[in-house]
Amino acid sequence: MKPSRVPILAFFAVAAIGMTTCENAMLTTVTAVVTEYQKPKATVNFESGSGLAEDTEIVITFTGSIKPETLTLGGILGDAAAGAVWSAGTDAEGESIENAVLTLRPAETWPLGSDKDLIVTGADVQEFALDPIEATYGVLDGVVYVHASLGSDFNPGTIDQPKRSISAAVREAERVFDEADVHVAGGLYQVTSTTVVTKDISLYGGFDPDDWSARDPAVHETKWDNIRTSGSHATLSYQPGVDEVVLDGFTITAGNGNIALNDATAAIFVSSASPVIRNNTIVTGIAARANGILASSASFEVVGNTFKTLVLEAVAVCIDAADSTVLIADNMFTGNMVNEFYGLMLNNSVSVVERNLIDADQPMQLAFGINVFGGSAVIRNNVISAGYMFTEDVYGQYGVFLNGCAATLHNNTIDGGDGLSADGIMTTAIMLYRNVTSTIENNVIFTSGGDLRTGVWQRDAASFPDEFNNNVMFGCPDGNYYHDPSVTGWVHNVSEPDGLEDFLGSNGVTAAGNVFLTGD
Repeated sequence: MKPSRVPILAFFAVAAIGMTTCENAMLTTVTAVVTEYQKPKATVNFESGSGLAEDTEIVITFTGSIKPETLTLGGILGDAAAGAVWSAGTDAEGESIENAVLTLRPAETWPLGSDKDLIVTGADVQEFALDPIEATYGVLDGVVYVHASLGSDFNPGTIDQPKRSISAAVREAERVFDEADVHVAGGLYQVTSTTVVTKDISLYGGFDPDDWSARDPAVHETKWDNIRTSGSHATLSYQPGVDEVVLDGFTITAGNGNIALNDATAAIFVSSASPVIRNNTIVTGIAARANGILASSASFEVVGNTFKTLVLEAVAVCIDAADSTVLIADNMFTGNMVNEFYGLMLNNSVSVVERNLIDADQPMQLAFGINVFGGSAVIRNNVISAGYMFTEDVYGQYGVFLNGCAATLHNNTIDGGDGLSADGIMTTAIMLYRNVTSTIENNVIFTSGGDLRTGVWQRDAASFPDEFNNNVMFGCPDGNYYHDPSVTGWVHNVSEPDGLEDFLGSNGVTAAGNVFLTGD
């Protein structure tokens, strides 16, 4: 059995008999120190000033056994508590201590808002009084608020005491909730580190800085600006298990890396998660490989966003999805004098791409509107341009590049591109590269310029389409349809046996209703 603390003070009381005044004063000081030492200490599971949910349990752990009948609860939260629930704790040696853990639960819910105080007093079994516990909390209703100019990361994140940074708001939301929203007022939020989302936290920008009830991202720009200049990094990262959260109403920049050191950057990284990314402006940085969205093993949606690229000397990819399932709809993708531009890079993924505008703008060496390698893709109702090549002696321009995949192309307008000079510029609207299974119907297929201009280029004998119907093709003097194995380019279809539709039909392709126009 552990010795009691009472005999320690009794010893000093006996020792005081016969002492001088000076000695008694010294003894009084020592006794006060010992008394303070023997008082029970307490720790609360949430620091004062932090946020709570409406049903959060407040747990107070004591260093000694408390007499329940001495407990008093005060403050707004004390008054709202259902009562005290006591349980045993353990001391530093691991021995059990009765009534050492106090759990407070609300009778119904904790009252919402800021400055909700809690006061706890009591004494232990040896009558040592507990120093009063005084704490103040903000009670959240499932939303954490962020304000660029009025917020502080020491605030709980309530509507009248918002956080200052998005990352602090996400951390607070994840600490308090399994699912929550973060509302961000319009303003500038500069960062040098990645905000990591590990729970189901949705992010909404565009709130009026003067009125949380009003939201318009077009009016109240919420700029999430990564100002890093080196290293591989992302601005926002969704980690495995995050499910169907929303990112809406931000301008997100990826920051820059060192091209010489092969740095890679991304505005948004998605790993085995399922966010819905909508109504944002997403800007790539300057890096050896600059991504807007970089995704791996994810199942996500990208809807109604605007993508912009800034890279001049390296590779820019608006969306790079590998081993993923993705819906890409109603977005606008624009290059900007990029060395190599990829609107969409879809690797071994299951993709639906619809109603997007993809424009490589002014690439300098290589351009892909959509590049599909492996997996499957449904590509429909898009307007795609491989851009206007800004330099000579280039690798090529492709509206849609298919390789080792299954693809359906319906109702698209696909321009293989144009260039500053005809010298060395190859433009192709649709490339069937290797082992492609496809259906190509109801598309407008053309090029706007270049030295070698083809509408559809079939690179190998295994990539005949299953169906090739009702397409309009023009502006491809080297072949509205170019069949590489036979080195034959059909500029237009004729009724003779060597006509394109006859040739395709003889190779098992259903081909009818196509319109082939000659000239530029």
